Amino acid sequence: MKKKCIFFIMMLCIFNTIHAQISVGGMPFSFGSNFKEKHTSLIDVDAIVLNAPNKIKLEEEDTKNSLSRFAAPIPVSFNTQNSGIWTDLFNGNRIWRLKLKAEGAWCLRPLFDKFNLPKGGKMFIYNDEKTKMLGGFTNEAHTQTGRLGTEIIEDDNITIEYYEPKEVKNQATISLFRVDYGYRKKSNNPNKLKSFAAGEQGFNTSGSCNMNVNCPLGADWQSEKRGIVKITLTSINGTDWCSGSMINNTNLDRKQYMLTADHCLDGGGQSFVDTWVYIFNYEAPACVNPTTEPSRSQSVAGGILRSKYSSSDMALIELTTAIPASYNIYFNGWDRNITASTQTVGIHHPDGDIKKISIDQQPAVRVTSYSNNNENSTGSHLLVYWDQNTVTEGGSSGSPLFDQNKRIVGQLHGGASGCGQSASNMWDLYGRVYTSWAGNGTNSTRLSNWLDPTNSGVFVLDGIGLGNPPTITSFTPTSGTIGTSVTITGTNFTGATAVSFNNITATTFNVVSATSITATVPVNATTGTIRVVTAFGTAVSSSNFTFIPPPPPTITSFTPSVSFTTSVVTITGTNFLGASVVSFNNINSTNFVIVNSTTITAVVPAGSTTGQVRVTTPGGTAVSSTNFTLDPSTTLENNNVAQNIKVYPNPAKEYVYIETEKNVDLGKYININLFSVDGKNVEKYTMNLENNENRLKIKTSNLPKGTYFFMLDTSKGNAVKKVVIE
Repeated sequence: MKKKCIFFIMMLCIFNTIHAQISVGGMPFSFGSNFKEKHTSLIDVDAIVLNAPNKIKLEEEDTKNSLSRFAAPIPVSFNTQNSGIWTDLFNGNRIWRLKLKAEGAWCLRPLFDKFNLPKGGKMFIYNDEKTKMLGGFTNEAHTQTGRLGTEIIEDDNITIEYYEPKEVKNQATISLFRVDYGYRKKSNNPNKLKSFAAGEQGFNTSGSCNMNVNCPLGADWQSEKRGIVKITLTSINGTDWCSGSMINNTNLDRKQYMLTADHCLDGGGQSFVDTWVYIFNYEAPACVNPTTEPSRSQSVAGGILRSKYSSSDMALIELTTAIPASYNIYFNGWDRNITASTQTVGIHHPDGDIKKISIDQQPAVRVTSYSNNNENSTGSHLLVYWDQNTVTEGGSSGSPLFDQNKRIVGQLHGGASGCGQSASNMWDLYGRVYTSWAGNGTNSTRLSNWLDPTNSGVFVLDGIGLGNPPTITSFTPTSGTIGTSVTITGTNFTGATAVSFNNITATTFNVVSATSITATVPVNATTGTIRVVTAFGTAVSSSNFTFIPPPPPTITSFTPSVSFTTSVVTITGTNFLGASVVSFNNINSTNFVIVNSTTITAVVPAGSTTGQVRVTTPGGTAVSSTNFTLDPSTTLENNNVAQNIKVYPNPAKEYVYIETEKNVDLGKYININLFSVDGKNVEKYTMNLENNENRLKIKTSNLPKGTYFFMLDTSKGNAVKKVVIE
């Protein structure tokens, strides 16, 4: 799980700043432009040189560790009483500075065993060049245990600066017990299961086959992704990255529980968990990888280890710093059933990179254990083989596996998947929520008492956002076919983003009020529950909506019955809703509109010949009893009349001109009908050629954007011209 220890961070004045954890930003007091002028007695701080660890020994240790760390610990014992320099300011306030240097390090991470600032005090951490900075940390950064872990500074030196107002003199406690030394940017153990990183670690360094969570395949996971956490973790052996997920409980009280992997603890316990840093919403804004790093500013520090179980590689941590509402996080739901998922999704931070999504469209396989992949319905792990070339990597460990109902069924333990791996090696293993639920029978080894504090006994629980989740109390009618309008009654529907019928999304729905939604039963719906999705959760009906298969369609007539390619034909009949194919003598129309259950308008496709009209719906295929006749003499786009008439500009915006060639006999008049692509006669015009009018200006700015057809009727024949209005 090695990652690149790197800061691509926001520019503030001449230095880069990370407002990580709960920090308030700003600048160190000593950065002021006239600071030295006012404080002539100020002296530079001499660096305390730390002994760099033995890199050969570290490499040997790394072959045995369960994690591939990128920074190793250097024990220290520095505080405001025994180290650093205090400087009195002219106004009675003062600052304390401690400078540390570790030759050969490419990043440093300070860790505090005691951190308690009074109101008004502020601490910063920065490098000599003042190009990297953390802070400012205030009393708002306190953790429940009084310890503090920070992010990393990409340099071989750091200065810790504390500003103390005179009103709170000697009230701060700042004690540094460890500095983690960044010694490696690349893994030397590429075969280690899920603890390797293929190359450097950090932003934009995960494998190129990884898919950003905001790619099209992630469109249905926009709520769940908000619960995913990138963890900068502390262990006995150093610093590394893992992933995790916030998780819901039956109290629905948004208690800050986070599920991750037991092996991310790396043999440590509470004394290290409370120095972990938890980063939210670290992701690309779109599908393409950005060239600059997204913000890591939405983070908190500190946590309490509530339970862990090595057999299923589960760890549950309660974050102890209140997560700001502005982070808009999501507490994902879970499923502890023994049944296997029919398809799965993983969301994670490979190599500490921005958030990625992985897809497995096949059922997960229940296996005996992490070391025994024999199928076993009561086994401790789930085996998945990734599709879409998606994978996981080091740093993905602890990330959730979701089932087809968007509930967590496991967390990542390890596997062989990776960009460039063969299909047979595109697998990963997840410890099951099913197994972790009872764990080893105690509160400290199971999930049950934490995630079901009400003792409800439920086997599934949906996710919840920071607002109130929606509920469904009823719906009417309770059965129907495609196109049926269903009224759904419940609570907290405001802002609903999706309505589905047995997991088939309704393309048409209307949020009438906070307690009512009307939705149209979609094509391909089947019998099952109704769901309403908002930013704060998903409501599921307690009973099924019964889908009635639609009756077969019929065609009673069509008009015109004789025409040409690109002309618009209106088809009349019954049960047209959900039509997927309209054809003319088995040539499919690529442009048709279902006006309603009894009417379809279709453009006659190129290549059509005389023959029957067909309409295919989920209920079957209707065939006309008479032929549609394609008259070659009415193929009007390239006939002699059409060649002597120009329509321009095309595409058009404000106006379009219809112009005839001079000295060409087209008769006395041209009758012009403008049709929309759905067959509606939008406008009618007349050109008087007898008065030498060979150009007609038509206003188009008042027409909706789209494709239109001019039907031109002359005494010498007919023509059709297509125009696009933008």
